[in-house]
Amino acid sequence: MERKYLKRSPTGVWLFRRRVPDILKKHCKKDYFCVSLETKSITQARIKRDAISANIDLSVEEARSRRLSKERFHTIYREILGLYLEEERDPTGPDGTNTLDYIDPDDWSPIPNDETYKKAFYAATLKRVPEQYRYTITELAEAWVKQNKDKKPKKYVDSVTSYSKIFVQYLKQDDLPEAITTGTAQRFLDYLLDTGRSPSTVTHYRTKLSEVWRWGISREIFEGNNPWKNTKVEPPLKRSAPEHFRLFSPDEVKILLEQTSKERQWEYAFVTYALVRVLPFLGCRLAEFARARRDAVVTMDNRLFLQVTNGKTKNAQRIVPINRAVQPIIEEALERSKGQTYLFPEIKTDQQLNSLSSRISRITSGFEKIEGFKVSIHSFRAHFSTALEEVGCPEELAVQVAGHKRLSLTYGLYSKYQGTEKIWPYIDKLDQAEVLKPWFPNAELEKLKIDKDLLNYFEQFIAKHSTSLENVFEQYGPNGILSNTLALKSSKLRHRKLNDNSQSNVRLKLPSIGDDADPE
Repeated sequence: MERKYLKRSPTGVWLFRRRVPDILKKHCKKDYFCVSLETKSITQARIKRDAISANIDLSVEEARSRRLSKERFHTIYREILGLYLEEERDPTGPDGTNTLDYIDPDDWSPIPNDETYKKAFYAATLKRVPEQYRYTITELAEAWVKQNKDKKPKKYVDSVTSYSKIFVQYLKQDDLPEAITTGTAQRFLDYLLDTGRSPSTVTHYRTKLSEVWRWGISREIFEGNNPWKNTKVEPPLKRSAPEHFRLFSPDEVKILLEQTSKERQWEYAFVTYALVRVLPFLGCRLAEFARARRDAVVTMDNRLFLQVTNGKTKNAQRIVPINRAVQPIIEEALERSKGQTYLFPEIKTDQQLNSLSSRISRITSGFEKIEGFKVSIHSFRAHFSTALEEVGCPEELAVQVAGHKRLSLTYGLYSKYQGTEKIWPYIDKLDQAEVLKPWFPNAELEKLKIDKDLLNYFEQFIAKHSTSLENVFEQYGPNGILSNTLALKSSKLRHRKLNDNSQSNVRLKLPSIGDDADPE
């Protein structure tokens, strides 16, 4: 605290540096107050600092007082104006005049000599708000947020705040809302398109800002027309290419898996663990999986499905078959959430959902761009689509299961699960796709379905001979010698169908588990 707001320059002179409070930003074009205190003495610097800081605090209090006074003015103004207009429709004064024209505001005010009440009263009888009490665009947006924060979704409210700030920045001043013309509004939308925002995003700007103006006019906070009503989002014919995201490299997948283990000290550790491992196999958007209900995970014919009912678009409503490689994670999530409504009960709000997204983004932000393409949370869906392509899934099925196309009756919320035989052969083979192998590096070993001791022995064999998993399976794999021998030796080898053309007549002397000898 001794050096709060103080910074020493290279010459030894003390500087005062303090962030501009939000309430003063519309009057100040800088983010920080920064002035030289013209002294090298820390004692003198503290004295000068306290004086400057006190003036800033006073300005903040005055601004807050003006804002509160302005809010109170409009509350009284709307109340009196309503009475005045009612009296105007059915006058009770002498000779058909308005009674309120003869009333002394002091007689009505609950507080003696209340200047704000007087000004609001007279303004209502004149039907005109004095300039000092008119809302700026920022103040109008803040008033809208205050009234609607419990009525609208948080994401909607945050968008109104953000879009209003960007509009004020575009205008380079916090103007009065009634001063905005349709031409100004249209030029702003054109500017957004020209700076690379998509037409759908610009439409969101138009909708939210139009709502703020409509709200202000309907509550007689200001007079005029809604300038956004007759604007149009008109994208240029020549569009910039949409942003695409590349796939994760095997090394990047390794980093993702290491930094999202269940043992991490974070309140959403399990959710992050599950998301990073499951999304590449489901192709779901983050919110679709993280906010899924428990009853959205359905078992049919010993197979698991995830039913997506609240997706980003209508096309996103679909049922996604779950590959066996990630079924244990889904089952663990179901076990953890017993008695709860949601698969991940710790994720209750959009803010918590954003925390998950930010956590993953912090990891991926360190991954470099390659040929102009970056990675992000969207890359998980890219892995899913690429995997479907690798295993030969027809495009018309791939776009449906990824939620990009309106579902047909064949693969709809399947009368209810009819027609799944068309997609299951490809879902079953997802874990064989090269693009998904980094997520389960020992997937080939898992396919043998042998007991744990045999699996450990096989892994030791690989390590001892300094060979790779690929080389071993080329020689001993699914149709190889070791596979046939293990099939004979292990009674716990399940779901294994040996190829009729395999070398079934070839036998090796396989040492017993625990022996030091190696297969010859």
